Amino acid sequence: MHSTHSSLATRFAGCSAQGKRMQTRPVQSIDRGVSLNRALWMLAEEMCELKARATRGAEIRCESSASDTGVRPEHSARPAPTSSQENHMATSTLDIMARCAARSQKATSKAERAFARLLQIAEGDSGQTRRVAAFIAGTFNGRTFPFDLFELRAVDVGISDDTLCCLYALRWARADLYTLVPNGETRVREIVRLVRLAIQGS
Repeated sequence: MHSTHSSLATRFAGCSAQGKRMQTRPVQSIDRGVSLNRALWMLAEEMCELKARATRGAEIRCESSASDTGVRPEHSARPAPTSSQENHMATSTLDIMARCAARSQKATSKAERAFARLLQIAEGDSGQTRRVAAFIAGTFNGRTFPFDLFELRAVDVGISDDTLCCLYALRWARADLYTLVPNGETRVREIVRLVRLAIQGS
């Protein structure tokens, strides 16, 4: 399966809607923000919706033709693609985009609830607070607050599961974690401030 990075770094050849040959340009570099990824996910969802509409339209035409001829829809022939390029696009790139979009949506949805729980722990005063706060600071600014992943062995299983949900969402880069919860940026910045003070005082 193609990764997001390899897909972005690859040139794709195909035909435009007017039948002209075209080739995409590879993305040379990606910054740490999610603006590019967010735009790519929006594009992927729009492309998948277009494909779904086209598929539904083809099925309706097929069923209508079958009813006119008395042939059952499941035994009727599939409508032939207009060109080999369109068929290739429908069965490869769009399918990959659809699967990735679905996975990214599911990961982000789970991370929304997981990150909210982690924030509550980091804002509290328990034996787990320090490690969870350090993890959240790392997701906000990993260069300034590098996080030792072996620390996840020292937290409760539920907390560890929530951190993995957040890491999986970060992998897809659909949204910054702090944007998934109410007043997230303000709350995370306060946690980051406290983590910085703890580091300076150690």
